[in-house]
Amino acid sequence: MTHPFDKNASLTKGNIKAPRVSIVMPAYNTARFIRAAIDSVLSQTYKDFELIVVDDRSPDDCAAICRSYSDVRVRLVSLPENLGLAGARNAGIEVAQGEFIGFLDSDDVAVPDRLALQLAYFDSHSHCILLGGGYRRMHEDGELLPGENLFPLPSPAIRPMLLLRNNFNASTLTMRRSALPAGGFRSIFAEDYDFITRITASSTGEMANLSEVLTYYRINPASLSNTTRRAAVRDALWEIQQPMLKRLGLQANSDEREAHQIISFASYDGIDFELLQRVDRWLRKLLEANTRTKLYDDAAFRMALGDAWFRLCYACSGDGALAIRQYMSGCVHGWRLDTVLDHLRFAAKALLRRSYVRHGKMKLGSK
Repeated sequence: MTHPFDKNASLTKGNIKAPRVSIVMPAYNTARFIRAAIDSVLSQTYKDFELIVVDDRSPDDCAAICRSYSDVRVRLVSLPENLGLAGARNAGIEVAQGEFIGFLDSDDVAVPDRLALQLAYFDSHSHCILLGGGYRRMHEDGELLPGENLFPLPSPAIRPMLLLRNNFNASTLTMRRSALPAGGFRSIFAEDYDFITRITASSTGEMANLSEVLTYYRINPASLSNTTRRAAVRDALWEIQQPMLKRLGLQANSDEREAHQIISFASYDGIDFELLQRVDRWLRKLLEANTRTKLYDDAAFRMALGDAWFRLCYACSGDGALAIRQYMSGCVHGWRLDTVLDHLRFAAKALLRRSYVRHGKMKLGSK
C-alpha cells in the first residue's frame, strides 16, 4: 500500500545521498506536544537523519505544525484514513530511506545525543540489530520527574527476558532496517513488545540497551496505556508470549499461565509468599525446557530469570523472613547481577517488616 506524501514535505532524493537514519514519528492528537518532539530531533548532535512524521488523520493541528518547518529533513506523510499506531509506524517505515530506523512518539522528547550514542554503538557492534536505552518520565507540562528508568540487563540476557516482559522503551528504539520483521507492526495492544519479539524469531543479532537516558517519556492521561483495561493487556501479552513458550516446547495450562503472568503484573496486583512458591515452580519448568531445547544460552537464561526472581522477592519483603528464605531457595537465586547493596536493602526491608506479615495479597508501593 502506498501512502500519499503531503505536498509540502514530499522529498525526492534523486542523486542526493540517502540519510543514514530515519526517525519515524506517528502523530495523532498531540498538537500540544509535537513541536517539542520535532525540535528534539532537529537538535540532535548527529545530523545525518530524516524525520518522518506520519499524520494519522489527526483531527488537531499536528499536520499544520509539521508543515511550518522549512528543514528539508522533516517529511510529512498524511494518511487518507486513521490506521492507528501500528499502521502509522508501518507507513513511516515504508517510505524511510535510512539504513537505520528509529522511533519516537510525538509526545516524547529525545535527548540531544541520542542518535550519536546509538550510532556509535552500532558502529562498534556490527552484530547489534536493535538498540534502546533509558528514559525519564515527565508531566504533560514537560516537568521531569525524579529518577531514571534504566534497563541494566547485559545484552545476552535480553532475548530470554522478552519471554517474561518487554525490556525496551519504544521511544528509545533504533534498529537496522535489515532486521525488520515481516509485516512490521501489528495492530494489537503492546504492539512494540510484539514487534520486538518477532524480531527475535527472525533475526539472530544482538539486542542491547544503553545505560544512558535517551528519551523523556511524557505521561499523557489520554494515552492508550492509561486507558486500556488490564484484562485486555493480560490477553494481549499472553498472545505475544505464547509463541515464545512454544519455541521452548511448552504448552502452559491455566495455572502455569497465571504463574507466568504474575511476573509481569505483580506491581499492579501484589505478591505474597504463596504466589512466590508458584512462580518458583514455573521457573524450574522453564529451566528444564531450555535444557531440552537449548533455545537460549543457559547462563543468559538463568540471568534473566534471576533478575525477575529477585524483583518479585523484593516486592514480597512484607512477608519478612519468609521472603528471604524463599529467595534463597529459589531455582535461580544468585543469578541476578545485583550488588551487595541490593541484597542488604532487601534483607533490611524484609526484616523490618517481619512483624507485618500478611498472607493475603499486598499491593506494591504500600510498603
